[in-house]
Amino acid sequence: MRNTGPSPQIRDQVKERDGNACRRCRRAPATQIHHRAPRAAGGSKNCDWINNPANLVLVDDQCHAYIESHRARAYETGWLIRRTSDDLPEEVPLTDVYGARFVLDDEGGITYITKGTP
Repeated sequence: MRNTGPSPQIRDQVKERDGNACRRCRRAPATQIHHRAPRAAGGSKNCDWINNPANLVLVDDQCHAYIESHRARAYETGWLIRRTSDDLPEEVPLTDVYGARFVLDDEGGITYITKGTP
């Protein structure tokens, strides 16, 4: 079986950017890297950006389960992006549970639009 996930370097970059905490709820430690635009079964041959940092976010088990089971809300808040969309991950803001809105970039950076309150 071929590896369709991010490289170890990209995984480390995402973990460092997110401070080893869940980007959605801010709890630490977070251990799962979530693809905002899904890889699809067996990985993707068409999206060269699928494993780039803007499409990846560190989440904990509870938030990952929430994202996957509340898909409509996850699309509204940027935690999921439709692969059929013309939007690139770095263009789609995310909103955390405290109301902070931010965008991720492919250099491993984060830019806050609004901060939100814990």
